[in-house]
Amino acid sequence: MKYFYIAVAILLAACSTKVSTKTPEDKDLLSAIKKLDRDPSNTELKNTVATLYNNAAKSHLDKIEVYNTLTETERWDKIIREYETLRNLSETVSNSAVVTKLINPPTYINELQAAKQRAAKEYYDLGISYLNIGDKESSRNAYRAFKKVLGFVPGYNDANQQLSIAYQNSIVKVVINPVRDNTLFYNSMGWNNFGNNFNNDYFQRSLVNDLGGTYNKSLPALFYTDWDVRRNNVTPDWAVDLTWNSLNIPQPTTSQYTRTVSKQIEIGRDTSGKPSYQTVYATLYIERRSFTASGDMDVTITDLSNGKNITSNRYSDQYTWQEESATYTGDARALANRENSMLNNRNYRVPRKEDILNELSRRIYPQIKNRIANVVSL
Repeated sequence: MKYFYIAVAILLAACSTKVSTKTPEDKDLLSAIKKLDRDPSNTELKNTVATLYNNAAKSHLDKIEVYNTLTETERWDKIIREYETLRNLSETVSNSAVVTKLINPPTYINELQAAKQRAAKEYYDLGISYLNIGDKESSRNAYRAFKKVLGFVPGYNDANQQLSIAYQNSIVKVVINPVRDNTLFYNSMGWNNFGNNFNNDYFQRSLVNDLGGTYNKSLPALFYTDWDVRRNNVTPDWAVDLTWNSLNIPQPTTSQYTRTVSKQIEIGRDTSGKPSYQTVYATLYIERRSFTASGDMDVTITDLSNGKNITSNRYSDQYTWQEESATYTGDARALANRENSMLNNRNYRVPRKEDILNELSRRIYPQIKNRIANVVSL
């Protein structure tokens, strides 16, 4: 459990490095520099810019002092982030022709590099400790630790080699089980074996194939169907369970409405050749049939070695179908192509339930495939 919390801390630290660290003091300084660049004669700002810089630098140095009292490895992410901000402030000052004549701040380059070296050592040691544990989760945590090492100090020690070892040890065997139907919709329609091109087994096999199967080169995972696992006597590390939680495929509803259309048509020309027009009208009596189907699929990924739930998500989508047919009264010349299409649309076919289910499956499928790929990624 101790290593799990450390791993979470690593991930949070990795995400936090992308967050802006501008303090109010930074913003005051940067605003003053911009104003001085536009108006170098601003005496008031010239007299205060040094104080503004000192305040900004102090806000980051105070944070570094606090972080240095911590013991967890991820403190280095925070310390390095503060030194990088200090370096950026120094560069901003040096890039201003006006301000660089007024103050000469330290670059913090040496402090930044020293912090990166110390961070690399601690993350390297952490990675080795994870590798020594030897299970899949620890190997994945080791991989992330060595990635941090190389991010701070490229080529550090033998971190590249250890990273490769951690990656190989991190590869998980994932069994993707057939879709279960908690709604009993499939069974009630007899679609498990026919009639549905995107049926439960097909959904499963498509995920295995599209994620790379056992020949995958882009993800640290090998994917199997439950049948593959039994046939090849494979012991999977993780299991993906897919469950239709709800399926709502309603009968179409019918509504009617009218619409009047008009068009100007040429009815002749005068002696000078100038055309004359007449406005003609038609009233359409439109019948609309429509429905909106929806489905929710639950995806659960479980670590089979300890029964731990790695992730659980629900994915939802909708499919809307609509057709319109019409009759009319009035002058046919007022009708455009769209109206004529509705007049000829008397024998439209309502989608079969299996067609609707195919469409819902296709819409949800990419979300699930991407989620599985994201979870197995390092």
